[in-house]
Amino acid sequence: GYTATRKTLYFDGLELGVIEFSNDPARLMVTHADITNAKWNHLLPFKIRQPVSVARAVLGEFAKDDAYLSRTYASESDSLQFRTSGGRLVGVSYSCYSG
Repeated sequence: GYTATRKTLYFDGLELGVIEFSNDPARLMVTHADITNAKWNHLLPFKIRQPVSVARAVLGEFAKDDAYLSRTYASESDSLQFRTSGGRLVGVSYSCYSG
């Protein structure tokens, strides 16, 4: 057998949840990510501090009626949530099912 260990890694403006597997030490499974600093903008199509309207355009038709991006955008296995302030994106949270 093997073990799976859940860990949370903290960086300035980025929290990353991962699972490590004892049978494959080079493998990490991402369980969640919370981004609040623009220095991590290269990691995703949404940019911290961008106008909400720009983030809505990236989401397309799904977000056309979500003026403040207050909905949770989800599928069976993952979800995406936004935090906004003053008409700008200030946080993006991603989580996925990890068993």
